[in-house]
Amino acid sequence: MRNMVDERFEICALLFRFISGAGFDETETDYQHKITNVFSAFANHPAVIYAKSLFIGYDAVAKYAVHIDKRDDGMFYLIDDLQSLTDCGRWDMIRANTFTGLLNDFAIDTQFEKFYESHTFYYEEETLKFVEQQYSKIDFEWFRKYLDISYMRCIFSPSLFSANYGVTARGKYVYSIVPHNAALVHEYCHSFANDIAEKWYKENARFKKLCDDTATLNTIPWYKKSITFAYEYVTRAYNILYDFQHGEKDLQMLYKRESDTGGIENGFPYLEQVYEMVLEYSSQPGKHA
Repeated sequence: MRNMVDERFEICALLFRFISGAGFDETETDYQHKITNVFSAFANHPAVIYAKSLFIGYDAVAKYAVHIDKRDDGMFYLIDDLQSLTDCGRWDMIRANTFTGLLNDFAIDTQFEKFYESHTFYYEEETLKFVEQQYSKIDFEWFRKYLDISYMRCIFSPSLFSANYGVTARGKYVYSIVPHNAALVHEYCHSFANDIAEKWYKENARFKKLCDDTATLNTIPWYKKSITFAYEYVTRAYNILYDFQHGEKDLQMLYKRESDTGGIENGFPYLEQVYEMVLEYSSQPGKHA
C-alpha cells in the first residue's frame, strides 16, 4: 500500500472540480489549490460541459470511478459488469459510454497521466501518513459478520477534504474513498447498511415514518430524499455500534456526534431509536452494562 491514490478517481474528481455543486471544488489544501490552478484552462472542456448536463455529483462520481479500468494503451474503459453502476439510477449505458469517451479526451488534453505520475512521491508520502494515522487502526475482522472482508478496498484521495464515499463495484468490491479526515468505518458500513435500510423502509412503517419525518424537517442540503436518510440512519447506527464495541462507551456522545452533520446539529433526531433497532436486528451487545 505504498500509493492508495487512485488515478481513476483523481481524474474524475478533477473533471467534476469545475462543476459547481458537484461536491469536488474544495480548495482547503495546497494540493487542491494546485490542481485547480494547473488545470483551470480546461474548465470548459467538452467533457466538463457534458458532465454538467448529467446533473450528478458526489457519490455518483465515485461510483463511476470504480467501474472503469485503465488498460495498457493508457485509455480508460468501462468494466464488463456495470449493474452496480446502473442500479443507482443516475447512470445508464448511454451516459456511461459517452462520458468515458469524453473522459479519455480530457485525460489526453490535460496530460493528466503525466501530472499524476509526477506526484507519485507526494502520493506515497500522504498514503504513509494516512495508513499510520487511520487505516491501520481499523478492525477489519469486525466487518466479517456483515460482508466478505477479502473484497474490502480503500482509495485515499488528496482531492477530497470533507467528503467521504462508500461505493460497491461488481456487486462485491466494497470501496471506502476518503481524505485524511476519513470516515472509513461509516463508508464501509454503507455497503451492508443500505440494503437493511431499504428493506426496513419498505416493510417497517415505524422506520419509514422516522425517515419521512426527518426528510420533511431537515435542512441538510446533500440529503434530500427519505430513502437517503434511511441509508444514513442505519449506517450511522452501525458506526455507533462499531465505536461502542471498540471502547467508546458514552452513547449520548456518540448519538450527538453522528447526528451533527456539516455543522447542522441534530440532523438525525431519531438516531437513538434506529440504534435500538440495529441492536435488535443484529443481536449485538451495544448497550451500557
